[in-house]
Amino acid sequence: VSGGGATSTGEADSFELFLTNTDITWCYYRDSHRVLGTTHSVLVLQDFEALTPNIMARTIETVRGGGLVVFLMRTVKSLRQLYQMTMDVHSR
Repeated sequence: VSGGGATSTGEADSFELFLTNTDITWCYYRDSHRVLGTTHSVLVLQDFEALTPNIMARTIETVRGGGLVVFLMRTVKSLRQLYQMTMDVHSR
């Protein structure tokens, strides 16, 4: 990383190379039924607050044994806060 937070050309090229050589499947939560019956090594779930238990179970079941599930959370600072977080969007 160079000054001012900008990435160097080599890092940008490496990221582009990763994107072009990796088979990435993505979908919106409302379209998560599309992933049923597929198997993946890595799952990244973003916007944890919008997840429902059904969507979470549906998507996590697609990760093969020994795979990786990553939750990207913006606002969680402790495990206690994660435990107390409500997932049911209908109750909000």
